[in-house]
Amino acid sequence: MSTQYLKFADQSTAIAALTEAGYELSEYKDHCHASEGESSGEGTVFAIPDVDGHFVNVYECVNLPASLQQYVVPAPATPYNKRAE
Repeated sequence: MSTQYLKFADQSTAIAALTEAGYELSEYKDHCHASEGESSGEGTVFAIPDVDGHFVNVYECVNLPASLQQYVVPAPATPYNKRAE
């Protein structure tokens, strides 16, 4: 199992690609999970202020669907952590 880092052009593209790949999204579209079929893992869906794109980190990913491979990016050198204010 590993963590997969994905980057999409925008939130709507991320949601459409994840849904098509078999992931279910939370009510607020900020978390996703899948445990059946070709998809596996759960993750966070987020944007980073002042950075273009929308990001998804899929944790405990056993198998990332081929349709999502085009969105894979290298692991960040400095992870983005959102802190409560």
